[in-house]
Amino acid sequence: MYLQGVETRINRPSRIEDVQSDNSSTKFQIFGTVGRPLLGNKYCQMDMNELEKARIYVLKNYEEISEYANIYKDQLSIQNSKGVEKRHDKEFFVWFKNHIFEKHSKGSPDISEELFALARGPDARVTHYTSYMINGWRFNTRDRDKLVQSQNSVVFVKGDEASGSKDYFGVLTDIIKLTYGTFSVILFKCEWWDVHTKRGVKEDKHRFTLINTSRTVPIDEPYILATQAEQVYYVKDTRDPKWFVVVKTKPRDLYDFPPTEEEEENDPTLSNKSSSEACQENEHITAALNYTTIDDGDFPTVLSKDGVECEPIEAEPVTHSEDDLFEEEEEEEEDSESDGAEYTDTDDESDIQTEEDVDDS
Repeated sequence: MYLQGVETRINRPSRIEDVQSDNSSTKFQIFGTVGRPLLGNKYCQMDMNELEKARIYVLKNYEEISEYANIYKDQLSIQNSKGVEKRHDKEFFVWFKNHIFEKHSKGSPDISEELFALARGPDARVTHYTSYMINGWRFNTRDRDKLVQSQNSVVFVKGDEASGSKDYFGVLTDIIKLTYGTFSVILFKCEWWDVHTKRGVKEDKHRFTLINTSRTVPIDEPYILATQAEQVYYVKDTRDPKWFVVVKTKPRDLYDFPPTEEEEENDPTLSNKSSSEACQENEHITAALNYTTIDDGDFPTVLSKDGVECEPIEAEPVTHSEDDLFEEEEEEEEDSESDGAEYTDTDDESDIQTEEDVDDS
């Protein structure tokens, strides 16, 4: 057809749809960035101190290098068992680069192109954006948000429950694309609010989280991966202008479906969620209904209910033969013929001629 390949209202992608990047073929999750830039495309040299912070954060959040981190920790423990974690955080990244370069020079098959690019580090020339679409949300930098009425610069990062890490709330100040050779990573630079003291965060009687935006926290890790970011918006507290109520949002066109049987088999923990995910939010089910399958056949049907003694009830099955079917069709035809006679126009009897009148004429 001549319309093949033409964009229409039916096949047009959603305006919040994430686009897979050129790194989609890589096996390294951190390089498999999704999303698409919307505004801004400033290419410039990055401050070396900021570049080092960004590079360290990328390595810390890269699961594939955990085995190398454990190797270096073992080496430090052999040298001196005191202050292993502190020395590891300070020295690991230099050791990792030298270790990967040495194995690569010897032609080790364990060193992939992605791993070598990660050890070499990103290019100091980076790309800055002012608006980016990812995870179903449109994120704007704070400066961009000042030019519009909407609020798209507020960032939320969920803490790790296992380690007891707190949830972080902040504002997006910059969107950066780091380039590792042919691979790339999108980072969000944020200004974070103080969530470690009661003067910075609190919870009201309705269990809403309130943030004091006049209290920021200076940290050495201002960057996060764009894939880690979620979006919230702030509503000013009418009683105290310094405090803002945090309202969490969900991406448009995102539906939380219960897991399939195959997913439950692969991850047994999902089976506990399947019953609640199919219900309305805040809906409580106090009892479960037990259903008994009813089979039609030549035997009496038995219905049962918990706590009630069963009582068999005999019932004759209803059967039909082909003769019954033909008789019903004949009756329907007779009814239709009789119904048609009722609609004969008999208002003027003189216009109706009988067969005898026709013969006489």
